[in-house]
Amino acid sequence: IALYRELAEKAIDRVNREAYREAAEYLKRMRELYRSLGESHVWEEYITALRAQYPRRRALQEELDLAGF
Repeated sequence: IALYRELAEKAIDRVNREAYREAAEYLKRMRELYRSLGESHVWEEYITALRAQYPRRRALQEELDLAGF
């Protein structure tokens, strides 16, 4: 989980739509790992905080929406 989180956050820091799509793929893997551990609530807290951290990055928000977060 920590590795996917780091990769996702590094992708987000590149600030372009393709990187945001890449981040979404890592985030999907994170979500599945949290679900398999029975810790969906931790995932929900993380993705909510991530969205709140970047409210003005419309492309990121759109990619997160497309990924179903």
